[in-house]
This record gives sequence, C-alpha cells and structure tokens, in this order.
Amino acid sequence: MLWFTHIIFALFLSLIYVKNIPQLSPELFIIFVCIGSILPDIDAPKSFVNRKLKVTKLLTHIFQHRGFFHSIFPVIIIYALFASAGWHTIATALSLGYLSHLAIDAFTVKGINIIHPIPGLRISGFMDVGSITEWIIFSALVIGTIAMIV
Repeated sequence: MLWFTHIIFALFLSLIYVKNIPQLSPELFIIFVCIGSILPDIDAPKSFVNRKLKVTKLLTHIFQHRGFFHSIFPVIIIYALFASAGWHTIATALSLGYLSHLAIDAFTVKGINIIHPIPGLRISGFMDVGSITEWIIFSALVIGTIAMIV
C-alpha cells in the first residue's frame, strides 16, 4: 500500500480506538498511531518515511523490504521499549499504527511474512500497490474517517 493509504487506515482505526477507549490526549494518541503506521517501510529506499529520515539509507542495505520490518518482531520491540520507559500510551499507539500497516499490507499480492525471518507464515492478498482497488479502499477510508469525525 502507498503511504497515504497506511495513514488514512491508521487514522480511521485510531478514531475508533479513542472513541471506545478514552485517552488523556486523543490528538497525540492519533498522531503516534499515524507515525507507527509508516514505520514498517523504513527499509524501502523510496518510501515516504525513508525519504523524510535520510539516516535510514543504511537500513535499506541491511534489510530487504517486506522482510524483518514487516513482521511482528518490531512491534514487540517497540512496545517493550516504550512500555518499559513507562510510556504505555505511546507504546500502544505506535504498536497499533505498526499493526495497522502490517494488516493492510497483508491484503497485497506481495503480502508479508508475519514471523520473518522464520519462513512459513506468509500472508498475501489480492491487490497490487497503487492499483484501482487500493484507490477504492483509500476513498472508502476517507469517507469513513470523515463520517466518524462529523
């Protein structure tokens, strides 16, 4: 999926979350969910997050795209690091965003291996990145997000 589809999906999910589980700062929670939603693409040379954080070029040489960073392990690490520092809300928000990225990428033809580097649990779907199907999903998420806000 393209970066803006990840962000709108994360925004949609975070609005549902804060509606059902009130937060002290819902706006900040939503921002961290959206940040978390683009983190898995840090290993893709031309990704939005990689272009913004130019320090990640080393990662693109070490890790293949849709490898380690598209598995459950970074989510566990992120949650553990922030929760151990006492930042449970940020840990939850970043993890929710990260998981939203993995969930929606699982619907692409390329898919994800949820337990990479361990082979055998590849989840893939029916749509290509940037396809008309993605644009339809993006449009539906925009409409759903606006409806939730209004």
